[in-house]
Amino acid sequence: MTPPAGALPRLLFLGGCPRSGTTWLQLMLGALPGVRTGRETHVFRVYADALLRGYQSEAALRSDDGIRHLFDAARFEAELVRPMVETVLRRLAPGAGPDETLLEKTPSNLRYHDLIARLFPEARLLAIIRDPRAVAASWKAAAGEAWGAWTRKPIADVAAGWVTYAEAAIAAEVAGPRFHLVRYEDLHTDGPGVLRGIAAWAGIAADAGAIAEAVARHRLPAVKQALALSGRVGGLAEDRPNFFRRGEVAGWATELAPEEVATVEAVCRPLMARFGYGPAAAA
Repeated sequence: MTPPAGALPRLLFLGGCPRSGTTWLQLMLGALPGVRTGRETHVFRVYADALLRGYQSEAALRSDDGIRHLFDAARFEAELVRPMVETVLRRLAPGAGPDETLLEKTPSNLRYHDLIARLFPEARLLAIIRDPRAVAASWKAAAGEAWGAWTRKPIADVAAGWVTYAEAAIAAEVAGPRFHLVRYEDLHTDGPGVLRGIAAWAGIAADAGAIAEAVARHRLPAVKQALALSGRVGGLAEDRPNFFRRGEVAGWATELAPEEVATVEAVCRPLMARFGYGPAAAA
């Protein structure tokens, strides 16, 4: 059944390099009043991007056939791509009204900041960034899990992926007040303060009590306990063992070999300082 038409809720997209705390932040935000969320949709990376690549590939056909002759690029996005994404979002949170916030978390959202801005200029994009050495340590640990096949990459490739997301965050800053960046480390040390800032920026009406409760309920020990008891946390099912780890800010110092730390820093150093991350000798 097609979801009923009507005004969309306030749109808040969340992204960041995988294993940077996007799910943890989503759980906290999803516990605030008036926020609706759900599982990752990958709607931009997998579906919208495929439509756009198909449209662009027709340029090489030198034929009068194809959609390009029926829609210019702007109309293609407005009349085909945006409605498809809207349908996905409405199914993610059925019945969500214009006074609510729909939070869609997929890590790759950050890489599609420009497409999101074109399709949904009214939306807000939230990103989280984490020390690339901690990201690499998390990927390394995940590679040993049955669900972690996608993380089995050389450390240099993981570091290069972090750079891609860091560069996307810098580029997304041109969106001005529609873009907001937080650091994993700040969420760890001052969760209520970070959530207050996000709520104020995103127009989420949440008082100090609601924010404090959202943080307390989703501290990592509480998250792990909830998963152990029911396999669910924050209304979301999660059956991947050890998906949530220790959550330590500097655990990478003991989890990565010195040569792995050196590799990450060699790849990421030009951007690390931009986000407040110093080299190992100064960490």
